[in-house]
Amino acid sequence: MNNVFSILLVPGTDGKTLLSAETIQDTNAQVLTYTEARAFSFEELLELDARENVIFIVVDEKNATWINRSLEGNENVVSYKIDEVDSRHIRI
Repeated sequence: MNNVFSILLVPGTDGKTLLSAETIQDTNAQVLTYTEARAFSFEELLELDARENVIFIVVDEKNATWINRSLEGNENVVSYKIDEVDSRHIRI
């Protein structure tokens, strides 16, 4: 299983910079824009209206806590939710 973090950002925030390069490398996280997430067929997760202010982070189960801690208290994150997805349907 993998975890997908659906993150609503403060307007004008570049979601690709939410995580440090080191965190991305160490967790093998994949940061996706709304458009990129559609390619993974995450339709059920794409209910957020503010598409330009949404980013998705896909990470394996064991590293989800690390990503969660990175997002908590981040001033560029308005809110986020975590969903589990079957890892057979995505490529990280």
